[in-house]
Amino acid sequence: MKLPFRPKNIYTGGFATEIYSLCISQENTLYGWGTNKEGQLGLPSTLVVETPTLCPLRNVQSLALGRYHTIALLVDGRVYSFGNNKYFQLGISEKQNMEIPTEIECLRDKKIVQIASGGYHTLALTASGQVYGWGWSAYQQLGIEDSNDVNAPVVIASLNGAVIRSIACGWIQSYFVTGIFCVRFANVQMSISCWPVEVMSRDSWEWKR
Repeated sequence: MKLPFRPKNIYTGGFATEIYSLCISQENTLYGWGTNKEGQLGLPSTLVVETPTLCPLRNVQSLALGRYHTIALLVDGRVYSFGNNKYFQLGISEKQNMEIPTEIECLRDKKIVQIASGGYHTLALTASGQVYGWGWSAYQQLGIEDSNDVNAPVVIASLNGAVIRSIACGWIQSYFVTGIFCVRFANVQMSISCWPVEVMSRDSWEWKR
């Protein structure tokens, strides 16, 4: 199949048979295909989008895909979200799905440089090394002591004092890299922690500055 655009980066999200894909073009436009029953492609709701279809979002720099939600970081640092919002993973306080890309306005002036999504939670990293988190918190994957879902981006206070260089998410985990340590909240073995736990130190993991 000949694509109607020049692809730059392709992302895939979903679970089992409900997979969806989004592609950023060389022109920083966005195309999506696959399952869309929750609006996670940023297109009007339909069960399946069979061919790459242009989404109404421009100047897209990077994406983070969860099970049924999508987070988009634009070239100018603004953050948009769309799809399922059952656990507030869109960063929007009203628990409703969004099929139209919607800006997370409280992050507009935070100079976001990286985003990451787990199954139902989301992280955002600022240029100064601060991390915001929101969404599903049942396994303390947001570094918060209680397990209530977080309905809007909040600073992860348990990381205070650490300058974070990179972030990543698993299904129910969050990972953060500093200049010295790689730390995590929660893990797949269900050893739950809401405080940073060292995974690897610089002594055992080659760190490239």
